[in-house]
Amino acid sequence: MVLMAKWGVKNRLDDVVLVPISPSTQRRRRLLAGLAGSVLCLACLVGGGALVWWYGVPGLSVIAGDSSEGEEDGPARRSLHQVKQELDQARKDLAVYRTEAQVGEQAREQLRQEIRALRDQQAELEQAVSFYKSVMSPSDEDHGLVVQKLELSPAEGERRVRYRLVLVQTGENRDALSGRVSFTLRGSRGGEAFTADAADYLEEHSEDRFQFRYFQELSGIVTVPAELQVSSLEVTATASGRRTAQSEQRLPW
Repeated sequence: MVLMAKWGVKNRLDDVVLVPISPSTQRRRRLLAGLAGSVLCLACLVGGGALVWWYGVPGLSVIAGDSSEGEEDGPARRSLHQVKQELDQARKDLAVYRTEAQVGEQAREQLRQEIRALRDQQAELEQAVSFYKSVMSPSDEDHGLVVQKLELSPAEGERRVRYRLVLVQTGENRDALSGRVSFTLRGSRGGEAFTADAADYLEEHSEDRFQFRYFQELSGIVTVPAELQVSSLEVTATASGRRTAQSEQRLPW
């Protein structure tokens, strides 16, 4: 039991009375004090949240304070919504434009490739027409056996060169021609000039004999030893039999 001092009303200094307080009364007072504190904290939280919500929401205080200003914000909000819609539409239009631009660029590139292919084909056709004209209607300077074309290109492997030549018979007499083609290599070896028959350097299945009436193509591969520094290749086509003829052509290596 707790004793509590109690002063009288008339004589506060002289009359002091000690009043006993039971434990149940103490617990009840503590409970009431805790409940009062909880209610006070809850009231503070609710009030603070209301203030934050009131002043934190854009335009809320203005709308609550002045309804006329809220009415004026209506067109502005509608205008902002319209601008957003127009921006979204512009983005969609831009995406469509980019797609169309990519498709157009691909189509233009394909068209350029087709044009290049057609030009290459045209050049080949013109070359073929020129070749057949030289065969069927030769110039006054070309008669008999002619080395019409000689080409050299690298073959797979080291020091291997592929040759391709076209032989043509011009003139009015178109009897069959037959004979052999000889290849002569010119260059240097050990710092000294040399001339060598390339027959020893022709690989197997290389063509060096011909028999034709109008024209014939021959091809093959020449393998040059490392000690030879070749500068040019000379081709000599010689027809044998009743009608002999000969033609030469030299090409840089």
